[in-house]
Amino acid sequence: MKFSLASTDNPLLRKLRSGELVVGTWVSALRDPLLVRLVAWAGFDYVFIDMEHSGITESTLMDLCLVARECGVTPIVRPVNPNSLARNGRLLDIGAAGLIIPHVENASQAREIIASTKFFDGGTRGYCSKTLNSGFERNDAAALRHTDENTVLVAQFEDPATIAVADSILSLPGVSMAIVGRGDLAHGMGLSGKPQDERVAAEVEKVIASCRRNNVAPGLLVGGVDEAREWIARGMRCITYSNEVNLLQNAYASALKDIRACAK
Repeated sequence: MKFSLASTDNPLLRKLRSGELVVGTWVSALRDPLLVRLVAWAGFDYVFIDMEHSGITESTLMDLCLVARECGVTPIVRPVNPNSLARNGRLLDIGAAGLIIPHVENASQAREIIASTKFFDGGTRGYCSKTLNSGFERNDAAALRHTDENTVLVAQFEDPATIAVADSILSLPGVSMAIVGRGDLAHGMGLSGKPQDERVAAEVEKVIASCRRNNVAPGLLVGGVDEAREWIARGMRCITYSNEVNLLQNAYASALKDIRACAK
């Protein structure tokens, strides 16, 4: 992926628009840009970078996004507070190719957040002539429109009440992906710690159905290949596989257990 979204098509959106399956992963704690380089080496399409539940700063985010984009991985950021509208544009200016809207509640809120990421058609994103997002190329009108068309907006559903009005959110122009946060969803349903419960799965199915009606790609975080296979069969088009914390913990623990067993 070339440095600039002002003149280059976003490869993630290109795949989504052609109906392809896309696969990504989370960066949830580690702040070294080399981690994103390894994600790119593995061949992932996108990386979700979590600012909501981590110590990742804007300075760190800029480094992560720069490496991701240079390596062909689309960096999508989950902000601490997407309702801080001016900050959304800043996150995009410093390198994010898209944003996740966590805890989306209703269409009115989503509409304002979407507008904060756009320059045209009611957009409220502030203008700067040259930014990291544009590869420090000058942002003329054509470049700004191209940026609007290639910025990813992800609606995250984490509450049954919001899922009940999913159509009003996913029908908004600009939303290209919807993901379900099963952990928060389960907690809100009185099923804390049970994200795989079939009652949670039934809510996820409602989001998939809404995505089909509104031509939005549905996505889900999965912990393994079997779970990915199951949800792809159920209609998921965006599979986010684990995060660096779980992958490292599991790999270290499994290898250590096997090595210690050699002495028995």
